[in-house]
Amino acid sequence: MIKTFIIMTQSQILEKFDQLYKLAVNSQDPEYMKPFGTVLKDLMNYISKVNPDMAEIELEKLEAIEWEQYLTRDEATDILDRLDPDAKWGYKEWKNAMDNLGLKTSIPHVFNDYALWVVMNAEYSDQSATIFDMAFKSNKSDINDEDIIKLFYCMAVNKLTDVDGFYNVRKYFLKD
Repeated sequence: MIKTFIIMTQSQILEKFDQLYKLAVNSQDPEYMKPFGTVLKDLMNYISKVNPDMAEIELEKLEAIEWEQYLTRDEATDILDRLDPDAKWGYKEWKNAMDNLGLKTSIPHVFNDYALWVVMNAEYSDQSATIFDMAFKSNKSDINDEDIIKLFYCMAVNKLTDVDGFYNVRKYFLKD
């Protein structure tokens, strides 16, 4: 006897996946999520071999469960490309400066490095002229690059760790 296989269309596959996903998410039984974890591992293994760039992008999206404040690399780059005035620090330059000064670029479960990079640049873009004019009226050369980085680091960390919880980097920049 020959077995017949029904081939599903992409929309049928996605519809069935959505149905099963909703069932698992709405269930109170954590066992319902285990098959999704297994499928996700298999898919990530496959995608990482076939298209590592795509796998990295999707992995960054999953990091959302790890942080209160986070951005993916692509989101951060897109945000800073639109910043006016332009961003002060490119990622590599910023990361090197942070490492050289011993400053943490992420705090576990609080914010990731892309969120900090964006907020530091945004704070610099928005506040630097006022701060420099008010604090260094007589001689702006009194402040060095390290002090500038430390100043805007503190401002960004304060914003990202605000205990009142009013600031959310994703809502502010992405309007999710």
